[in-house]
Amino acid sequence: MKPCLICGTPTLNSRCGNCKPKYRKAPNPVHASWRWRQLSKSVRRASPICERCGSTTRLTAEHVHPVRERPDLAYVRENIAVLCNACNASRKPWPQWRQQTVLDAIEARKQRQAKSR
Repeated sequence: MKPCLICGTPTLNSRCGNCKPKYRKAPNPVHASWRWRQLSKSVRRASPICERCGSTTRLTAEHVHPVRERPDLAYVRENIAVLCNACNASRKPWPQWRQQTVLDAIEARKQRQAKSR
């Protein structure tokens, strides 16, 4: 037996029955998908530096416009930012200018595609 991480009561697991979380948040289907994993790898390879602090280790990909607010942008490359684990964990919201930059880049790509047709 070992002590509970929260209250110290002896338990077989890391937390006793009283301190164990009552529910587990379901994984976001976007982040669990093969398509997201491939896009995330591709974006991190193309830009291997954290956008906020400049770190080059333990990089993750994050949506600038959250999936819950803009599900239509879930797999749009321009909406993906590269952050290190520490910056991603801080959960600071993206500034308005950065969110607008994403929308402008998407619109510019659509216009280029329309001209080439």
